[in-house]
Amino acid sequence: MKIEVTINGKEVNVNTNSNLKINNNDLYTVSVIDSNTNEIIQNIKVKQIACGHGHVFIVDERDRLLCTGWNEFGQLGLGDNIDKNLFMCTGMNNVKQVVCHGYSTYIVDEYDRLFATGLNMFGQLGVGDNEDRNEFTFTSMRGVKQISCGEGHTFIINKFGKLYCTGLNNCGQLGLGDNEDRNVFTDVGYDNIQQVICGDYYTFIIDGSNNLLGTGLNSDGQLGLGDNKWRNVFTNIGYDNVKQVLCGGNYTFIIDKHNRLLCMKLNNVDQLGLENNVDKNISIDINIRDI
Repeated sequence: MKIEVTINGKEVNVNTNSNLKINNNDLYTVSVIDSNTNEIIQNIKVKQIACGHGHVFIVDERDRLLCTGWNEFGQLGLGDNIDKNLFMCTGMNNVKQVVCHGYSTYIVDEYDRLFATGLNMFGQLGVGDNEDRNEFTFTSMRGVKQISCGEGHTFIINKFGKLYCTGLNNCGQLGLGDNEDRNVFTDVGYDNIQQVICGDYYTFIIDGSNNLLGTGLNSDGQLGLGDNKWRNVFTNIGYDNVKQVLCGGNYTFIIDKHNRLLCMKLNNVDQLGLENNVDKNISIDINIRDI
């Protein structure tokens, strides 16, 4: 089986767009296609799509949550560990947000409560232990506004702008001043946070004044601080009025107040678009405007 995603007849690459959400009246069409016969097995109108490492979740036009794919760690939340090759109803409806990363899945329900399932080796589900789950488990977090996940760590912002984290912290990516993992969501001590963005082993936040701060792994300069020293507390990167930040596994792009596109970090396969393969530990202007 293969999955094809289109919007208005144009195919969307779900491998490079791991979290897609409709903000207007258009709907994605998700088709499950038999790889041998090219026959369409399922054709579903979708509002939101989220992809992990081998598993896919969708919110359909009736606000039902469906899933398919790899399920070794229970990341589909269906109460078993059996892989699926067709979209299955999870029984969770009216879901506001679904986020997949690696082998874990998180949802915010209609009451803004956070549920999680899947791999929990580092406590990234935030349920108070390190045992995997194969069904959606309430994390005790309410009023959740945003979720962002790294390779083994998870951040949320609640409706009051407070920042919480859980999971792997070997590189200081939780920003708590130490390198100890957590298995419950822990208050980081910041209020009025607008956005949190996780790379694999590092984290950025945009505060209430649009300042950019970062913490965690910095061996290739992914924090953009001009050095390769890791941080375990959020450190001001030196940019104000930041509009948007996007992290790959080990590289970072920023859109600033002047609508300039800036980049930093690992560049071994030209992912920074700079016509070279040199890593950057400070932000570099790519000379693309009006993003």
